[in-house]
Amino acid sequence: MPPRRRADRLSKSGGLTRQRFSRGTGWNIRKRIRLQIVRNPKKPSRLAAFLGRTSKGIRFAFDIFARAVVAVFLLSLLLYVYREVTHDVLIIDPFTVPKRFEEAGLSPEVMANRVGARIRQIETDAWKSPQIDVLAFKHDEESTPDVEIPGTKLGLKTVIEIARGVFGVHPRHIGGDVSLSLGVSKPAEAPSTKNPITATVYVAQGGDRSSTLSISVADGDADALVQRTAEGALEQIRPFTLAVYLRQEREYERGIEVVQRVAQGPPEGRRNEEVPLSDVFNLWALLLSDQGRDEDAIDEYQQAVQLDPRMAVFHSNLGMALAEEDRTDEAIAEFRKSIEVDPKYSYAYRDWGFALAGHGEFNEAIAKYQKSVELDPNDSEPLYGWGYALDREKRYDEALAKYERAVALAPKSPSSYEYWGGALLERKKYDEAIAKFQRAIEIDAKSERLYEDWGIALRRQKKYTEAAAKFQKAIDLDPEAPGPHESWGMALLAQKRYNEAIAQFKKATELYPRDAFAYSKWGKALLAQGRLSEAVARLQEATEANPFSAQAYSTWGELLIHQRKYDDAIAKFQQAIHLAPQFSAPYAGWARALAKEGKNAEAIRVREMAKDFPPSD
Repeated sequence: MPPRRRADRLSKSGGLTRQRFSRGTGWNIRKRIRLQIVRNPKKPSRLAAFLGRTSKGIRFAFDIFARAVVAVFLLSLLLYVYREVTHDVLIIDPFTVPKRFEEAGLSPEVMANRVGARIRQIETDAWKSPQIDVLAFKHDEESTPDVEIPGTKLGLKTVIEIARGVFGVHPRHIGGDVSLSLGVSKPAEAPSTKNPITATVYVAQGGDRSSTLSISVADGDADALVQRTAEGALEQIRPFTLAVYLRQEREYERGIEVVQRVAQGPPEGRRNEEVPLSDVFNLWALLLSDQGRDEDAIDEYQQAVQLDPRMAVFHSNLGMALAEEDRTDEAIAEFRKSIEVDPKYSYAYRDWGFALAGHGEFNEAIAKYQKSVELDPNDSEPLYGWGYALDREKRYDEALAKYERAVALAPKSPSSYEYWGGALLERKKYDEAIAKFQRAIEIDAKSERLYEDWGIALRRQKKYTEAAAKFQKAIDLDPEAPGPHESWGMALLAQKRYNEAIAQFKKATELYPRDAFAYSKWGKALLAQGRLSEAVARLQEATEANPFSAQAYSTWGELLIHQRKYDDAIAKFQQAIHLAPQFSAPYAGWARALAKEGKNAEAIRVREMAKDFPPSD
């Protein structure tokens, strides 16, 4: 085979190689030079390279920035929508009102504004701050512009409504209709305060008007109507808050009715504020304790403790109720549990001190008050308790210092003055005690207990007519309180107006069937009338109502002296002393029984035992 020509072999490198043998040398040189220029371009200047890199960096940074802006916008949008959906929103719709109301200035919008403002005030009074996240009015909602979200054809309001629909969370609306019966009057005349006003109030959510209530103000008081309307609205949407408020306003029966419904849970399909059931039972018990119904309160406190045994406050509250029922050992056990749960819970030591002081153990009480103050130096309550205990121990200068410090810490608290007055009352400094009670009343003019204390001081001064006026004032302030009836009965008993006294004691037991003190004094009035069998029956009811009532056993001892059963009488007096070691009445009765038996030396010794104790009612 003949050898290949070089041109054939080189032709595999491309057309240029083949053409090299068919064209002239000049063309070939020019082609090579041109190819060299294309394949090895001239390097750009440093400025051009810098500008190029800078341009690329700017484009990259702008791209990152734009993405970040979009991400922030979307995140902000999501957060805003989430907040709007999850907020507790209450919208006050205009109330329809009679034309005469509108002409007098009480338009639908004004009525709505007044109801909304009152709801806010009730919440603030109950919790020191509003609890509803957003409270708006219909005209505010309608006037809010609907902003379109970029890149969509949806408005912000529309997105929020869609989200609410998905999660089933809608703002609640309150509105209503107001009507009244008016006589003939001028069109521009203000609504008469003597004509009844009625409002039908509705609470709606998500288009479902599921709850309505009717409110009537008999005397036609528009302010009262606004108040009751606001309370009615809160009862539907925040009943626990309303119950807290009613307790502060001393409307205990209404508060109990509301909190009982909270304990049963909201009706199906209705959402109320979320409150632990243990807190509900605790509030229920507090309302009962405020009425002096501690035996009933104990059951509710025990429910709270059972539901949440790790809450120190529940144990401490239960301990106080047990102490009020003279179940001191059980009370102390609860205070110990409270401290086990929270060793720094100062209120447990404070309440323990109150319980010990009520049992006459003042030195032990002082130690508890001192510990409470160490844990919380700014709490005035253990200080005035401490002052009272020091007063009873005749450490008067020290007591005065505690009262003054308590007043300095809480100048707007009536309790410091009340305890201070109580200590002066026990020292028979009645005018000074009355001055303290008056100062407390200046701070809290609605406290029936302060007027009752004032009446007791007057009674001990034998100013019975003035005392009766104070007891009546206390009853006017709280017709459901048994205490003023007891104290008034005591004043009538001292005047030997037995039937009137019995009527007051009977009323006290009707208000509080477990009132052992009232039963005891009722029995004493019957004893003074010689109605022994009836007196025994009342004393049996007293010990059944409260087996730890020293007053009941002391009065029973007096009845047995009347029956000349001296040994049995002494046993009753000793039982009373065991329950209340610093209660002077059973010592006096014991001494009388001993004297009746001719044991005069022993009688003198018993009287000496009680010579430093405060006088007994």
